[in-house]
Amino acid sequence: MNHLISGFENFEKKINYRFKNKAYLLQAFTHASYHYNTITDCYQRLEFLGDAILDYLITKHLYEDPRQHSPGVLTDLRSALVNNTIFASLAVKYDYHKYFKAVSPELFHVIDDFVQFQLEKNEMQGMDSELRRSEEDEEKEEDIEVPKAMGDIFESLAGAIYMDSGMSLETVWQVYYPMMRPLIEKFSANVPRSHHHHHH
Repeated sequence: MNHLISGFENFEKKINYRFKNKAYLLQAFTHASYHYNTITDCYQRLEFLGDAILDYLITKHLYEDPRQHSPGVLTDLRSALVNNTIFASLAVKYDYHKYFKAVSPELFHVIDDFVQFQLEKNEMQGMDSELRRSEEDEEKEEDIEVPKAMGDIFESLAGAIYMDSGMSLETVWQVYYPMMRPLIEKFSANVPRSHHHHHH
């Protein structure tokens, strides 16, 4: 067990949560291809759980916003925040990819490209956030493949924390709110319209 999770204490420090049962932590990062882990299952069951938990916690947070968003705005904010692209980019921002356990060169190739893309995007934003992003940039953004596995482990870790903390939604939110907060603030201040429904 220990050699499988060596280095994970750095990740625990980064997210500010220490696992009592490290098996949950290992499972959250274990892809189905990773046959070296004979101790736990892969992350898919935890992902199923984490998906529902994050959806609920983000929904609840948006609902309780003192700005009292209308139902249409709540729907738009939720779809802007609860999706694989956002989850994958947050996972990369918080180093989840460094602990991901898989045996799949193709997958790591997609992840590396995505990580590189995120880094460049952040540098661009840092240089001059007022700079209008060129159409070229926006096209590039549509071309970049988002590694679904990164969004998945963002969810599976939420499921892992939930199980490890004795099913405490509060504990999951203590870890996840600081990560989500900048985006929640950004989108709440400037609601992204989703195209799939009409506002009344």
